[in-house]
Amino acid sequence: MSPYEHGLSTTEAMIKLHDQLTAVLSHHRKQQWERTWKEVWRDHFLHHSNRWSSLHWPGALLMLLAAVTLIGCHDSQLPESKGVEVVNGCALIVFLLLNLTMIGLQQWLKSQEMPRRVRNTIQNLDALLRNPEFEHQDMYPDLFTPPSQSISLQWTYRDGRLVNLPVSLLVEGDIIMLRPGQEAPASLRGIWEDQHVILDKGDIFCIFSSPPSPLVNSRINPDNLLQPHAFRVIKTPIIKNILECLELGHQRPATVLDNERFTAQSLLEKVVAPLVLSLLLIINYIQFIFGYPGIGPWQVTLLQLQVNGVLPVLPLTFPALWLLINAYGEARVLIQLKTSAAHCMVTIFAENALFNRFHLLYQQERWLETWKICFRIFCGQCPVLCHTGSLLHSLGSITVLCCVDKQGILSWPSYKPEKVLFFSKSTDCSNEGSLVTSGSSDLENAEEQLIGLKTLAKLQIPCNRSGVQSAYKKFMGTPAPCVLNKDSFMMWFKEGRRAEILKNKLYVSNNKHYSSVHACTCMCAHDWNPTQQGTWASAAASLLVSEGCSFCDVSLEVLSLSQDRENLAHVQFDDPNWHRHDASLKPLGISTLLGLCDQKVVARGWQLADHLSNIALLGSRPSCLPVQVPWGMCELARAIGFTYSAKTPFQLQMYTAAYTLTTVACPQEVSPWQLKPVIKRKLPLSHMINLQVHDRNSGALELFSYGSADTILSACTDLWDGSDIKPFSLSDRKKVLDFYQRASLAGQCLALSFKPLFHPLDPEVNGKCIQLPSGMEHSHTGYQEQHDTADAEGNQNQACVFPNDALRSPENEDHLQSLHNQIFLGLVSCQHQARLDMVRFISGLDHACIRFVYFSLEDELKSKVFAEKMGLETGWNCHISL
Repeated sequence: MSPYEHGLSTTEAMIKLHDQLTAVLSHHRKQQWERTWKEVWRDHFLHHSNRWSSLHWPGALLMLLAAVTLIGCHDSQLPESKGVEVVNGCALIVFLLLNLTMIGLQQWLKSQEMPRRVRNTIQNLDALLRNPEFEHQDMYPDLFTPPSQSISLQWTYRDGRLVNLPVSLLVEGDIIMLRPGQEAPASLRGIWEDQHVILDKGDIFCIFSSPPSPLVNSRINPDNLLQPHAFRVIKTPIIKNILECLELGHQRPATVLDNERFTAQSLLEKVVAPLVLSLLLIINYIQFIFGYPGIGPWQVTLLQLQVNGVLPVLPLTFPALWLLINAYGEARVLIQLKTSAAHCMVTIFAENALFNRFHLLYQQERWLETWKICFRIFCGQCPVLCHTGSLLHSLGSITVLCCVDKQGILSWPSYKPEKVLFFSKSTDCSNEGSLVTSGSSDLENAEEQLIGLKTLAKLQIPCNRSGVQSAYKKFMGTPAPCVLNKDSFMMWFKEGRRAEILKNKLYVSNNKHYSSVHACTCMCAHDWNPTQQGTWASAAASLLVSEGCSFCDVSLEVLSLSQDRENLAHVQFDDPNWHRHDASLKPLGISTLLGLCDQKVVARGWQLADHLSNIALLGSRPSCLPVQVPWGMCELARAIGFTYSAKTPFQLQMYTAAYTLTTVACPQEVSPWQLKPVIKRKLPLSHMINLQVHDRNSGALELFSYGSADTILSACTDLWDGSDIKPFSLSDRKKVLDFYQRASLAGQCLALSFKPLFHPLDPEVNGKCIQLPSGMEHSHTGYQEQHDTADAEGNQNQACVFPNDALRSPENEDHLQSLHNQIFLGLVSCQHQARLDMVRFISGLDHACIRFVYFSLEDELKSKVFAEKMGLETGWNCHISL
């Protein structure tokens, strides 16, 4: 039975969420009624330890005693001032009642703000359920929306189909599809055969029961891709958050202004007022005992004078005024954050004669809107949480602003291309101009001579007449010339070399697939490995070098990209003359467009990345970084000049992936006196993703590959320099690998390669992953030397290789042969680019003497790189890696 048959419909999910929210709200109300009097008193605004309140029981008690005392002293007043003390006492009682009412209203609004929000949510759900057409509205994001830390989405079955649902809308009983390596969004339990699997929120889902690439009949068997597993949600995730908001909403820490006010008010009520009252009472009592002249009745001397002296330190109207000022300040802040149409009109007519009139209308509108918001604040209808947390106090007392989340807030949700590495032609081949076209018969004769002469060179035939004549007759099929000397051999050797170049030229011109690429191949002697002196092969090598048949020199180029000022979502090259590298960048652009910008291809790539991430977390020792889908690479293709319509003639036929497990040294290989390997920073899993694409226009098959540079380099034997295909030298490989390692430690780096296919890939590997045997990823001689050098420097981990002749069997090359001999196109490094508005915001904070601190969940190097992009001082503790 399919998972969607067990999934909930939208109506069922909304009803269940509605019922659970109602139950939570009822439970919260019940808890509030069941509280003891001690708990109620501790949370009451009159409690002396309540910091958010501006009226406490000492101040209220002093005001009440002062009012009662003044009213009680009305009979002892002079005839001309009778009734004044009664009025004063009544005024104190009115002020006390006003303060109690205002602060009591504030406490009630504070305690009801969160429950009111929950009730509004329940009412919105009721409105949705009463609308019969809301189920038919496609309100869900695309399934393959790039993941972001600020947007939590989850594949969920709703209404019989798989949708990308916000995590906050998940309810108990929902069926979700959890991908390998994905974090559990809620408490989950597996269904069917996975019922024993229980995941808590935040756990990483890994599949342990799928060993990679098992050996079957001494042959590497590709392993099937790990599929997303169905899980049932056993707890609604949003309920826990709502419970915390209801229970802890009124326990938020006090602001800086509230703390300062509480400190000053406590000193006045607990120290200054009692001290003044005690001193006045002692002085007046002494005067009354000793009959000081002018002393009135005892009611005036012992009661009224003390009240008159302590009145200045009592909170007469301060609590009410403090509440009114805070409400007005909150309204002004909200007005500043709100874009008004009148403000736009003032901006338009700023230079017009009607400016004064529009400015007056604008000021009146702001004044009316401010008092409307004040009224809403006192009625509990403010759009923001102004009672639970004061926006005015937070912005008015801030000195340090800290931010933890990065993706989608400080930066764009996905990576953006930052640097592009490729090769460019620096000099031309001098021998190409001497080549002339020839007929088919001449070409065939030249090919025959070429085959024979190459065979002579490979066999290292000694320089004697009998040996050469017999070998020539055996491999050429015709008797050797009567005079076979060194000069004639050199002449035939040159003709054979010219024939091979001519063959490549004619093949290129007759093949539409290579219309933009022509080969310049030179049969250098090191391909034939002549090591013995005195052979004609070594003499031929000297001849080739003397005639200038060397590989055309190539230069490594790196172009940087930055955000487009006109469209911040796009990127552009920093070099205004980047078009001179069009020939080198176009293959990179079309490879990126076909492999990373098509929705179907991205879906396959995401599945491959999930499988590789599971292997990186479980199979490699130590664990590598999970493989991420290179989101945002489409911007590179757009910057180069490609549009989405350019991929129309191409069709994806097959896709596969290959990877290499990273292992540390075996325990038996580590001597007791040697230190164990310590890995400070992790690199991504060595992998490559291959896509077989069919060109409908020419009917040709093409293989596009992307992945980590170490695996891509091992599969490449040549490189593209913008005009020619050149062999990949050891020094060029070293430069590329160094760039990749630096870029991977600071962000994300992707290598791309290409290969024309004369035969399609083996259908057995379609949609599967292949584990490269130990050492096979370094099959190329140059790359093996480079890897050994990197091992000596400590940049790579030594492989724990067990001797196994089965892995060296030619049968194992069946799946991997078509992945070899690729053409290297370039590297693309990506970084999280800081949003320009956030950069300006941080600069404004700096001018306002507010320090911005970035707490990063990544390592120190990545945190430092991104902090520099935001303009922070990386030498100071403005970025902290957690």
